[in-house]
Amino acid sequence: MKIEELDLGKAKSIIIKWAQTKPFITKVYLFGSRITGNSKKTGMLVRPDSDLDVALEFTRISQEENLLTTWTCEAKNWRKELLDLLGFTNEKDLHLEWLHETEAPHVARYTEEGSELIYTSMEKWFEELNKEAFLIFHHLNLFKQLFEILDKNKSLENMDQTIFQWMRTAFTADLVIAIGRLLDDKKSSRSFIRFLHELKDRDDYLSREKYVEKYNNFPGVSSVRKYMLELANKHFDSLAGENTKIYPADNVNEDISILTQRTPCGDIIGFRNQYLAHLSKIKYSSPPTYGELFKTFEIIETVMKKYNLIMNAAHVDSFTPIPQGYWQQPLTIPWIGEEK
Repeated sequence: MKIEELDLGKAKSIIIKWAQTKPFITKVYLFGSRITGNSKKTGMLVRPDSDLDVALEFTRISQEENLLTTWTCEAKNWRKELLDLLGFTNEKDLHLEWLHETEAPHVARYTEEGSELIYTSMEKWFEELNKEAFLIFHHLNLFKQLFEILDKNKSLENMDQTIFQWMRTAFTADLVIAIGRLLDDKKSSRSFIRFLHELKDRDDYLSREKYVEKYNNFPGVSSVRKYMLELANKHFDSLAGENTKIYPADNVNEDISILTQRTPCGDIIGFRNQYLAHLSKIKYSSPPTYGELFKTFEIIETVMKKYNLIMNAAHVDSFTPIPQGYWQQPLTIPWIGEEK
């Protein structure tokens, strides 16, 4: 196929399916003129014969290798596989690059100028979602602790409440936006909801075999290995049902429904979309109550804990991080100095 005949949508689908067969590839970006279009800033012009620019992020294939070694050994094969799958007859039509800030800063610069993330491995995606969850639960914890301090300080009761009302409103908006980041159902989003939509069709991640592999870390000790494999199967039974080979997609759909449609999660997403993000004709009589916010966080935490077990065979006790440092210190001194 000549590059002039390229269907970008089909090319994306082909590259995504290829990346799914490569467990060490974590992200795939398209960049260059086919993504940015004609640009006065960069001088790039889209021509019918413009090549297809693809950038990869990946992990080491083995502990003995570094990333540069992996790229040196694998790049040629990856490029040939993509050329064949895309049907390009001219090798110059595909520009394959390694995206790394220090080893390939020019590629990092190109992608910053304009790129489209078309693929993230499920492991990497879930890792990023966990980081996001820990951050928003940190915000929630600060909110609770701060207003507990304020509520206990009786000397504040007779003061002007404007600043406290503003703080409560700002905190509420921050928490609602944080919930929206995890529960956004737009197809372009990298939210927890979109992760679940994709995961339910990925039997390679939801299988008993995949789950049991995570416990198979004792190849040299047969008795321990046997015990761990039995334990893994029991754990999978408790998650998916006895003797079930694949974690049911219906269970994932149920979790999606809980997080997007039912009270209070669905109501908070509606408030975020109709009130915080836009000036809508729909008028809300009042913002979500603290009880509704806290209940939503509780539901999110419960569901995310379950998928940490499924994806990582890891028990997360709590998403609320232990505070580092004495964050209350600024509250121990007057904020306004005495006037001279």
